[in-house]
Amino acid sequence: MQTFLFSLVLLLAQSNLVRPQSDALEAVKSKFSDGNCTYFEFANIIESKIFGVIDTIHGSAYIAKDGRYKIEIGSDVFLYDGSLLYTYFLETNQLIIEKPDSGKLVSDEISFVIKLDEWYDSKANSKNSYALTKREGVEGDIPDSLELITNFVDSTIAEIWYFDINEDINRVKFLKQKTDSICSVKRFEPDFPDSVEKVKLY
Repeated sequence: MQTFLFSLVLLLAQSNLVRPQSDALEAVKSKFSDGNCTYFEFANIIESKIFGVIDTIHGSAYIAKDGRYKIEIGSDVFLYDGSLLYTYFLETNQLIIEKPDSGKLVSDEISFVIKLDEWYDSKANSKNSYALTKREGVEGDIPDSLELITNFVDSTIAEIWYFDINEDINRVKFLKQKTDSICSVKRFEPDFPDSVEKVKLY
C-alpha cells in the first residue's frame, strides 16, 4: 500500500504529464509548473465497506522538477538525491541504497507515474473530478482506475481515491501544497541514523 501511495504523490509532482480536461486541472498544472520544487502534506485513509475507517497514514513530500525527491510515509523515508535511491524503514532500522534502473529517475515500482498518458485514459466526471482508467493490454500491479478531485478556490489537488486489492477504498487527502521557486538542497541530502543497517544494491 505504501509503495502505491508513494507513487501517487510523485504523480502530483509530475502533473504536467496529465493531459488537461478543463480549466480546473489546467490551473493545477500551471501552479505546479510555476515552482522548481513542490511540497505536499497528505493523509491516506483506508475505508472498509464493513468496518468503516480502519487506518490512516500521514506523510509529506518534497519533490523537485529535476526528479529529486524526499517522501515520508508514516515512519518510512524514500529519498532520491539525483544519483542514488534511498529507502529507509524505521521499524527495522534498515536503509536500502540503489541506483535508478536503466537511467530512469524513479524505480520500477513507480515507473507507471511517468507513463500515465500511455497507460491510462482520462476524462472529466464533473468540473473538478477526473477519472483515470487503465487501458486494455496494460500489465502491472497498478489500479484499474483512479479518481482525482481538484480545489477550485486555490487550484490544488483535493483528493485522489482508488480501490486496493482488498476492495477497500484508499483516499489520499492533500492537507497542504506549496511550490518553491528555489529548491532547498538540504532536503535531498541523505541524513539517516548512524546505527542504520545499510544494504547496497549496486
